[in-house]
Amino acid sequence: MNKKANIYVDYDEKIGNADNRLFSSFVEHMGRAVYGGIYDPQNALSDENGFRTDVAEYIRELNVKYVRYPGGNFVSGYDWKNGIGKKEDRPLLPDLAWSLMEPNEIGVDEFFAWAEKLGLEPIMAVNLGTGTPQSAFELIQYCNGTQGYWADLRRKNGREKPYGVKYWCLGNEMDGEWQICARTAENYAQIAKMTAKMLKDYDPTIKLIFCGSSSSDMKTFPEWEKTVLYQCYDYVDLVSSHKYFSYDKKSEQAKNEFFGSSNGFDKNIEYLTEIIDEVHKKRLKDFPETKKRNIGIALDEWNIWYYHEGSDLDKVWVVGAAREENVYTARDAVVFASLINSILNHCDSIEIACYAQLVNVIAPILTQTGGKAIKQTIFYPLKYAANNLSGDVYKCKTDCDDFKAGKYGKVPSLSVSFVKNENKAYFWVCNLSEETIDASFIAEENIFFNKAVFMTESDEVNSFENPFNVLPSEAEVKDNKLTLLPRTWYFIEGEVK
Repeated sequence: MNKKANIYVDYDEKIGNADNRLFSSFVEHMGRAVYGGIYDPQNALSDENGFRTDVAEYIRELNVKYVRYPGGNFVSGYDWKNGIGKKEDRPLLPDLAWSLMEPNEIGVDEFFAWAEKLGLEPIMAVNLGTGTPQSAFELIQYCNGTQGYWADLRRKNGREKPYGVKYWCLGNEMDGEWQICARTAENYAQIAKMTAKMLKDYDPTIKLIFCGSSSSDMKTFPEWEKTVLYQCYDYVDLVSSHKYFSYDKKSEQAKNEFFGSSNGFDKNIEYLTEIIDEVHKKRLKDFPETKKRNIGIALDEWNIWYYHEGSDLDKVWVVGAAREENVYTARDAVVFASLINSILNHCDSIEIACYAQLVNVIAPILTQTGGKAIKQTIFYPLKYAANNLSGDVYKCKTDCDDFKAGKYGKVPSLSVSFVKNENKAYFWVCNLSEETIDASFIAEENIFFNKAVFMTESDEVNSFENPFNVLPSEAEVKDNKLTLLPRTWYFIEGEVK
């Protein structure tokens, strides 16, 4: 006999407003993300500038708003000046982050032109590893300036109009021992504050994202956030947060735990929100004249990541060798969809979220260099979310059972979010349990849910040999009721009459 559950919308608890900034992405000079991914000049499908048109079309399907660039670990050793000007004059250099060679064929101007063509807005990361505040200051002049040497150099390189980059990352994962020139919290706070002041003095309209801990599992967390935010409070707008999930595929117990990942994601976001509030109160106490600032979260790296899966680690000091080309199962897609619920249900504190990454490297799109491209299983929840889930997000309540999810403890069987705009309403539901559940969706009387798209967990994947092996299925919703299959993600669409 199936379990029963009611899903209620609490219209007295509006969480916030969602838009497709929450489904932004990330392109790093890593593995085949750029060379062989978005850029493949020898491919018959590439345009006159060497960028793949098939990949571009898939990206348009994902309705991406912002793309973080150029790293990631790569940025901590990157001099952006090597990637501008005539291509034949650009140096071939070692990239210490990924033990590869960087040809500098793609730099600021090429990437920004590609992004503009696709309707994407870059989030620019600056090098605070080997880099300096001065180099970051010169970069913002190049990107956003209207006069002076660096703005004139941009014009000389073929771009008259400023790029007008809004979001800027002050380095990347600077507490990580793997990072090029990693820093202590005090040292990073000092250089981040100097850089932030220079950038904001030059362009007060920008938003600055400072590095939080590389992960909530780091020993530096949460003191790193407290130290850096306290020092940089007057200049920064968002704290960067990175979070990845995976499981041991040989363990059935680990698989069960994997389905509780969104619970861990929720707690991580909520704890970070508490830290921001704590620092805010301390700043106002210590400096009463401090201007109140609403510091938000930039969840600028999140995904499911099986470390080193799909990596050709024997190939070093070459251009575009495979790194972290995970192949995602239908199971991964269901858990991935549940992580989207965590983002939606915290849209009051998350201003922007970037799944990492966009092409080849832990990505929804995989390519063959010189060959074709395919959509991975996680492509589909991203597509439905980014193209539909914009509007007011309300808190949902359920009366479902719990299930045991290892280190996450007892987790509700249903992960749910609800989004409403003028004439549409959507439930985003993941049944994370092993039980079939007959669910009733209780919203306003004038909302009628009529159709659903779903995907059920399995070990199945999409491949170059069988690119459409895993696709979403459709179901009819009758009288606002639907039977939810075990470990299945659902996108449920309704009309406001």
